Amino acid sequence: DYGIPPGAFYLLPTISGSFGCKHLPSGEIIKDADDFCRGLLSQSDPGGLAVVPGDAFGSADTLRISYAASDELLEQAMDRL
Repeated sequence: DYGIPPGAFYLLPTISGSFGCKHLPSGEIIKDADDFCRGLLSQSDPGGLAVVPGDAFGSADTLRISYAASDELLEQAMDRL
C-alpha cells in the first residue's frame, strides 16, 4: 500500500506493518516511522541508504523514497531496504 504525492518524484510506501516489531540487531521496538528510519540508517554502511519518515509529508505510517535517480541506483537501494 502506498500514497501518491501529486507532481513529485517520491513514493510513500506504508510501513505500519513493521510497527511493534524489533530493530535488528539492537532489539528495539519500532513504534513509528521515525524509529523505522533510524533503525534502517543505523544498519546502513557509510554512504548507505537513508529514508525520510512520511509524517513530515502528511502520512505518518509511511516513509518517503525519492526515485529521481538512475534505475541502477534505485535497484541497489531497494535491495538494501
